[in-house]
Amino acid sequence: MRNQGKPHQISVAQQAPSSLRPSSNGHVDLRSLNVPPPIKYLIQHGDAIGEYPSPSEALSAVLSALTGAGYDDDHIARLCLLEAHGISDLPREKGRAWFEDELKQARRKADSLARQAEGEPEDAVDLRMDIIPPARPVVKDLLYEGMLLFGGKSKRGKSWLMLDLAVSVATGNPVWGHFAVPEPQPVLYVSLEDGRRRIKGRLESIPPEVTARGYLQFLYNFPMLDQGGMEKLQGYIESGRYRLIIIDVLARIEPQGKRGSEKTYLEIYDMFAPLQDLHREHPTCLAMVTHLRKADAEDIFDTLHGSVGYQGIQDALWVMERPPQNKVAVVHTRPNEGEEQALHVAFVDGHWEFLGHDKDIRFSQDRNLVRELAKETHGKGLTISDVLKGLSLPRGRYQKAKQLMYRMVRDGEMTRIARGRYDVVQAVEEGNEGTKGTRPERSLSIIDK
Repeated sequence: MRNQGKPHQISVAQQAPSSLRPSSNGHVDLRSLNVPPPIKYLIQHGDAIGEYPSPSEALSAVLSALTGAGYDDDHIARLCLLEAHGISDLPREKGRAWFEDELKQARRKADSLARQAEGEPEDAVDLRMDIIPPARPVVKDLLYEGMLLFGGKSKRGKSWLMLDLAVSVATGNPVWGHFAVPEPQPVLYVSLEDGRRRIKGRLESIPPEVTARGYLQFLYNFPMLDQGGMEKLQGYIESGRYRLIIIDVLARIEPQGKRGSEKTYLEIYDMFAPLQDLHREHPTCLAMVTHLRKADAEDIFDTLHGSVGYQGIQDALWVMERPPQNKVAVVHTRPNEGEEQALHVAFVDGHWEFLGHDKDIRFSQDRNLVRELAKETHGKGLTISDVLKGLSLPRGRYQKAKQLMYRMVRDGEMTRIARGRYDVVQAVEEGNEGTKGTRPERSLSIIDK
């Protein structure tokens, strides 16, 4: 389909394929277009859900996909300049010359990628000129396209947590009542440890119920990856049917290592490499649930079962910590790009609820501890030195303790009664009578850091 002459010129005189010819009402049938479904959506509606930082980056994604698929400049112009298509807003605003320049850059990128596919190196100029769109969020600020490995100890609620996630993504409701889902998205949940009876019971306990037929589907059996499972999984990803695919648990489908159950780094890389290549072309999140090793580690992510090879090949890692018989858990998240998070969640009435980020939770704990100390010095006032002594903190934490006290004064929890001395505000204490006479058990706080 691609024009062979260079430079590429746009000429509307060339006859377009029937699928690209506008109908009497100005509509172009996009169903037969050889690009992923999200690109078709972008062409028709533009970036209606705000997944790209700017309209120009959304257009760049469309142009890259169309040039990469081999469409010539005339056909691309028909798609991107048609007034009925949402992607045409920016090209019509900027003008034909601007659009031709953007298309020329997209063509250069396609040629560069083609050379890379043949083993040729990429020029730094091409790389710097390229606009690479960010990974699209499945759940904003939480879950993105790519591969996720999620670990937790047995019987601590990790499967229920992932089912809760799946229901939210399928229905478009906030995950754990906090993290926004851009729109309802189709989900495939491969449940290899929990059967239909248990899944049905859990679905009935998770509000809201799944009402959108086809948006959440289940499989209860899956072949081993080396016995047809990889091809089946690749087929689901390539089909574009699902935005999120959850494998619970990975151990049920991964082959054993050649020298026993423990696989080498190379074996792990070879197992996941086909999936890494796929998700770059097909916008899907593949989330795989695994167990944790019994041994503790200084880095929480080193407790994930198996070799460090599992970590290196993934796009994101999650680890769930939950003490026995405790309704509160901490989900540690490590994306390939961006900052790590420690998210506190609680299991309430059959579903998980977000409590807050770790730093916010600890900051709240610090405030409670300071209020308890202030009760012991009520009337004469609490000093910063009293805070350090009462919390058994070194002198080097003086400035952080001082900042905390100033914030509590600003927020009306403490009052300054003399130079360097503070006391609790009575109204605050009346709202915390249930804690009078008891000091919360001290744990590592934000002042410690």
